[in-house]
Amino acid sequence: MGDFPDPRMMQEKLAGTDFSKFKKIDPKKMATLESMLSLDIPRLLELIPTEQANAMDAELTQVGSSASPFAVMKVGGATESTVYQSAWLVPPDPAECLEEFEALDIKKTGKITGAQAKDKMVKSKLPSNVLHKIWSLADVDKDGALTLYEYTLACHFIKMRLEGQDLPASLPPHMATPPDTTG
Repeated sequence: MGDFPDPRMMQEKLAGTDFSKFKKIDPKKMATLESMLSLDIPRLLELIPTEQANAMDAELTQVGSSASPFAVMKVGGATESTVYQSAWLVPPDPAECLEEFEALDIKKTGKITGAQAKDKMVKSKLPSNVLHKIWSLADVDKDGALTLYEYTLACHFIKMRLEGQDLPASLPPHMATPPDTTG
């Protein structure tokens, strides 16, 4: 019978229903609904191609050539949430997280375990799937533990998400190694 429920099952489910308590159908409202479905909606659907063509031809005179947090010319795939992403996709400075990392690295091994990092990362209140993505980006050598730089990457990506920026699909190659701070 396709996608329709078995009529006997429906009869059983509805057997105890008192249909006399249902409100009467308002013929005027039904006529309005019928008119809307058969006339108004088809007319609106006919307007869509014209509106799309007009929108493409429209000049945006109020929008400048540079992006703002409120309007972005949709050029090169940039959106309001990704236009400033390039400013975030720079190697972070490990010195920013050194004190915090050293407090977690109680055995002074130069790495913290996943459990130690997790305790700190969940404090961001980001959803688990986002934290998983951040972990995947930050654990550069995929050993299940974080070095100071990898921990700094995790903190950097947490801040990035908290600022409303989209995370990169994969770690940009220029972020895979710490910046040279020997100058």
